[in-house]
Amino acid sequence: MEILMDMMRHGLTRLTEAATAAVANAMEGSKENREVFERNGGLEILFRLLKVGDPRMQENAMTALWNLLVDSEEASVAVASRKDCMPSLVQQVLTGTQVGQELAAGAIWKVCSRDASVKDYVAVAVPGLVQLLVGGSPGAQEHAAGALRSASIGSTANKEALFRCGGIQALVAVAKGGGKAAEQACAALVNACTNSEQNQTAAAGNGAIQLLLSVLVEMQGKPQAGEMFECAATGLRNLCDNNAKVQLRLGEAGGVETLVKLLGKDDAGLDEVRMRE
Repeated sequence: MEILMDMMRHGLTRLTEAATAAVANAMEGSKENREVFERNGGLEILFRLLKVGDPRMQENAMTALWNLLVDSEEASVAVASRKDCMPSLVQQVLTGTQVGQELAAGAIWKVCSRDASVKDYVAVAVPGLVQLLVGGSPGAQEHAAGALRSASIGSTANKEALFRCGGIQALVAVAKGGGKAAEQACAALVNACTNSEQNQTAAAGNGAIQLLLSVLVEMQGKPQAGEMFECAATGLRNLCDNNAKVQLRLGEAGGVETLVKLLGKDDAGLDEVRMRE
């Protein structure tokens, strides 16, 4: 690792690019290699390459950074503490390669979940994250929805940015698609609609009520329901909170009857949801 890192430090040659790709691969399944890399100043190297490297080199650096972050809370904290962290990740979301954009979205997700103070930078990246929801691969959609999920907690600026660029509609569409991306999109909707009348109304207008009710009905009592089921119930709560128009829409969609029926079943799985904030 140390030899490869020395090659990454010097210049911006094809050799640097190859060494960066090799380091990314070496860290993918090795905790020991990740620790060696971080301990020997690897973050400084990666963020330099993200700033001055060509697109292919930036993609390799982004891959290395992602592999460093995947199973390491310590690395997430270290990355979040850097002043160049969020500007670099935002730039990758907006102008990086397809792979670089997806991994940068994932990194924003992880960093925002560790350090709330970095969320102030995410609003600029929201249009790029929404584009990943609209046209990205399932993995890119999952990462983008996860980033929006974390970034929307306690951030009015990010919620407003999401509304302005059609993000609520995009989240509803991804949530309808199923899979891991749908789970994150549903959770992002929950957070984006918290204390936001415009996002509540936009979600309701794009079919969120019908979607969330169908999730509750279809997944009720199933062992695999998990977070999607809880998010559906919490999402309906947040959609209706202090919003009379959305409350009316819920009633017109038969939502009250559906919720009453579920609450009357012992296996409905709503006990934990009742206590969630």
